[in-house]
Amino acid sequence: MQKAIRQPEKALQFARLGRSNAIAQSHAPSQLNPPGRFQAAYSHPHKPTMINLLIIAHETLGTAYTALARHILPLSDFSHIHQLHVQPDDDHAAIIQRAQDHLARTAPNHGMLILTDIFGATPCNAALKLVIPRQTSMVTGLNAPMLVKALTHCAHSTDLARFTETVQQAGINGILAFTEPPDGGA
Repeated sequence: MQKAIRQPEKALQFARLGRSNAIAQSHAPSQLNPPGRFQAAYSHPHKPTMINLLIIAHETLGTAYTALARHILPLSDFSHIHQLHVQPDDDHAAIIQRAQDHLARTAPNHGMLILTDIFGATPCNAALKLVIPRQTSMVTGLNAPMLVKALTHCAHSTDLARFTETVQQAGINGILAFTEPPDGGA
């Protein structure tokens, strides 16, 4: 229960302080936010990425999420993030072939995490065919917290299964519901 309380407080911090002040405070060293937590995406721009990211999503949603990530983490290296756009008239087999061709070209050191938008939709169903233990994994329900976590941790992650769980949990933790103002709000 204590974890659920901290998350709304962090959201309120962003609302009260404004984006730039809240980000500065969230990047400041503390017990909850040790030094280096957000530095992975910024450091070693020429160092090979350990785990690559492939967004397979409807239309240009992958491009939109990448643009959002560039806005949130402007100093990050985005060379390891790739998108595969799925159009309404795309053939399922063709989507899988395009993704397989992409995976063959990128050959990541420690694997590829595939992020999809909606479980059970065409992008997800195609991506499921690409999951290979210790080589490729997948998380559905792509959201901004999930992508930010993936970006800030992919450069130093070598365990694809653990990385996948971390990214999934960030997506879950990033979803909050408010039916009334939190204490101290409004």
